[in-house]
Amino acid sequence: MTTSLRFASGIALLLLVSSGLFAQTLSAPATAQAGSSININIQGSFDSRDFITIVAPDKPEGGYDHYVYARSASVEIRVPETAGSYQIRLLDDAAPYPTLHQLELTIEATSASLQAPDSVTIGSAFKVQWQGPDNHQDFITIVPGDAAERQYGAYKYTRNGSPLELRAPAEPGDYAIRYLTGVNYFTLASIPIKVVDTSATLDFQPSVSIGGDISVSWTGPDNQQDFITIVPAGSEQNAYNNYTYTRHGSPLNIKLPESPGEYEVRYLTSAKQGYRVLGSAPLQVGDSSVNIQAPEEAVAGSRIGLEWQGPDNQLDFITVVPAGSEDSHYANYVYTHNGSPGELLMPEQPGEYELKYLTAQERRVLARVPITLLPPSAALTAPNSAEAGQPFGVSWEGPNNPSDYIAVTDAGSPADYHAYSYTRRGNPVSIRAPYETGDYELHYLTGQDDISLASLPFTVTPSSVPGTLRVMSASDSTETQINTFGAVELILDASGSMLQQLDGQRRIAIAKQTLLQLVNNLLPDNSQYALRVFGHRQPDACDTELLQPMGPLNRSAASAVINSIEAKNLARTPIADSLAQVANDLAGVEGEALVILVTDGEETCEGNPAEALEALRASGFDVRVNIIGFAIDEYALKQEFTRWAEIGGGAYFDANNADALTDAMQQSLEVTFNVYDERENIVAGGSVNGPDISLPAGDYQVRIGQQSYSVTIESGEENIVSL
Repeated sequence: MTTSLRFASGIALLLLVSSGLFAQTLSAPATAQAGSSININIQGSFDSRDFITIVAPDKPEGGYDHYVYARSASVEIRVPETAGSYQIRLLDDAAPYPTLHQLELTIEATSASLQAPDSVTIGSAFKVQWQGPDNHQDFITIVPGDAAERQYGAYKYTRNGSPLELRAPAEPGDYAIRYLTGVNYFTLASIPIKVVDTSATLDFQPSVSIGGDISVSWTGPDNQQDFITIVPAGSEQNAYNNYTYTRHGSPLNIKLPESPGEYEVRYLTSAKQGYRVLGSAPLQVGDSSVNIQAPEEAVAGSRIGLEWQGPDNQLDFITVVPAGSEDSHYANYVYTHNGSPGELLMPEQPGEYELKYLTAQERRVLARVPITLLPPSAALTAPNSAEAGQPFGVSWEGPNNPSDYIAVTDAGSPADYHAYSYTRRGNPVSIRAPYETGDYELHYLTGQDDISLASLPFTVTPSSVPGTLRVMSASDSTETQINTFGAVELILDASGSMLQQLDGQRRIAIAKQTLLQLVNNLLPDNSQYALRVFGHRQPDACDTELLQPMGPLNRSAASAVINSIEAKNLARTPIADSLAQVANDLAGVEGEALVILVTDGEETCEGNPAEALEALRASGFDVRVNIIGFAIDEYALKQEFTRWAEIGGGAYFDANNADALTDAMQQSLEVTFNVYDERENIVAGGSVNGPDISLPAGDYQVRIGQQSYSVTIESGEENIVSL
């Protein structure tokens, strides 16, 4: 009822209604089936808070049951499920809810019928045909034959159609299928059904050895969630261990236990109180012949080769531990599923140890052999001193175990290093001296426990004042010289190390910000652009993917791809494989192509980036490869990147933070040069008209492509090479 006035008196309101000023009338069917829905038409003005209800005639004035608001000219309401005489009332929303209009309604009883099999097996699915009112929330259920009214079990709504599918209970017995109304759960129809028991058969090799799987052929009901399991003989009915669902077909495989003994293979189905055994057969599991072949002695911290025979269960492993350790104890290990022979890293403390074959689940020792770890030795040869910030060489003798390194440390404190280089970089290794003068030590340190195997005193002396070098273009001595490329391909490292924090941000986030600046601001509109990423898809994998194939630069699409990149923890670094794919990535490109590799670590996928770069340069493309080392703290690795960039016809740029990464990306697009010392070693690189670079006094060669320029750097002086 629409009005801007509300009345405190119900009498006053009735007078207005009787006068026709705000009259509302209803029209509706005179009869309806119990539980069905009917439409009621409203004539006159609407008040969105007035409502319609269906009640028994003796319901007091203002009383209501289920209701709908009178907010439109036609509303739908569900009628009661009990047959009889009723009234449809339109009630005012203000208490005491006076009746504005009413109609008489007769609700007729309704009926339903059901058809289903006389009997079904436990847990099986079966069809039920039905006829009935199909009112809102009506459903069909299966219950015990003596179940009380309104009780229900597994059910399906009638709105799913006829026939519909029910699933039999897991316990045999007499049951009933019932058609129930959706509100009060009145039974409109009921028929009996018998749920009968069934059995299963199992066929398999009755005597096996531990390890691997056993194949089991079976027959049975194959109900939903039925499964076959192996348990110790005599286990309670609900027990289960290793299992396979029967839905995987017959025969199926089940993992065998790791301990020998008497077992049972059982077919289990769901039951009211857990599981029921439908079939069972005995299984004898014997022990397995296991042995390990390994050297009797090895140097502590080394990798040894070993062979073995054993069950090779998934995640079985061989470990090395101190002699006398608890059986379940393990340290360095290798999984047996990687295949025999294998390699195992030894501890770095000398002493008596043992190699053990352990099962994955029970940590059961299947074999053990002793091994003696001998003390390693090492020696260092190096200058007594070096100028602050200058590189120097260290020759070494030592085990060269994985991750062994040479470090400059505080005197008397081998763990506090300032600069280092891994022994795997070669012999001698290059290290950059600390920038602070004073007394230090050189140490040969082991890669696992940082044990010092050799040491020398070392002094950092004040450095001579360096000179600066700037390479200028004769045609334009102030503007940066941007090369024009036929294509630009970016290779981004998204391996696990890129998740490390740098200045409060993950490295990958900083790299993505720099890439976004590249595609949105630095590259010209007509650029041909491609993006390759490695390490972003799965852990412990050498995975590289061309995320954006070569094509005209679409800034918004390129930005969306960059934003979607996520570094993957434990992913590895396939630099060589990524470079090997570049020739395919550049197919169809004309003119000079630029490849920019951004990485925070070395090759970890056993590839050879130098060979990949040589092959790329020999493939017929006019290609230049620049490398940006991001957050690299090892001087020798920077030198290795520099050598790779030289092979690729490009330059190496070092970036230790976000701003430096942005600058390095800018310089990568420019005309670049390398600086060589008198021994033909690359000592620096930069871009034409780019920032000054610092160099110790001496004679150098500046090379741009095939052109070479001699320059003598004077201490403390600015030196300019004009092209």
